[in-house]
Amino acid sequence: AQQNQGHFPAESNRGQGSPFMIYLPRHQTPPAAEPAAAPRAAVHGGRETILVVEDERAVLTICQRCLTDFGYTVLTAESPEQALRLVQEHPGAIDLLLSDMVMPGMNGLALRERLAALRPGLRTLFMTGYTAQDFNADPAADSIPILLKPFSKQALGDKVRELLDAP
Repeated sequence: AQQNQGHFPAESNRGQGSPFMIYLPRHQTPPAAEPAAAPRAAVHGGRETILVVEDERAVLTICQRCLTDFGYTVLTAESPEQALRLVQEHPGAIDLLLSDMVMPGMNGLALRERLAALRPGLRTLFMTGYTAQDFNADPAADSIPILLKPFSKQALGDKVRELLDAP
């Protein structure tokens, strides 16, 4: 609510329950009609191996399905600790780390540092539900590839391919 300039007062009275009201600002102008977009080219997948680290099982499953549909080999971990073990045990190459930015125990940046020691040159794409403004305080934020949640299958595929094809 606060990210959208709203607020949510809460009341609690013993034995009477706790009502929660969410207040969001009214949208003042109707959205302008967007011109018809040109059809987008299909995402070109690949045969690379991608490690997806996400503590929310539903998001992890969706990412795995989307990336598998694009032809990638997908390794999954529900925690940074599980990802570290998986990387140590996986004998093959891992071409990209797709990680949630905020997770219990260790954030995505710390995980990337730990994995870089095990797999130098590992490319990384972070996904997060936080807004881009939340990362503007960090001067290095502009250099961090971030995919904001929620994202479409097309957006995921485009960003993954872009990072894998980058020099």
